[in-house]
Amino acid sequence: MSVAFALPLSGGRSLLLGLGGVLSVAFGVVMFAHPGAGAVALLALIAAFALVTGAIQIAFAIELRGAVVEIGHRVRPRPTAKPVTHG
Repeated sequence: MSVAFALPLSGGRSLLLGLGGVLSVAFGVVMFAHPGAGAVALLALIAAFALVTGAIQIAFAIELRGAVVEIGHRVRPRPTAKPVTHG
């Protein structure tokens, strides 16, 4: 939290860094005061993160599959019109 004021950042970035520090301290206090409620909230955050990142990874995999097929079409040698004969 004190880094937000020590680093030479612009006003908006410094404010966001300080706000993140304050929210982290507040979450720590809530976790200490009510561990059951804090554990459920933390579990919900982890589950939401896992769902979002899983969906993003599936979308990237589908996009990558299409890119691999497109690259494969561009890299394959094209057949020549006349066969090459020797001698």
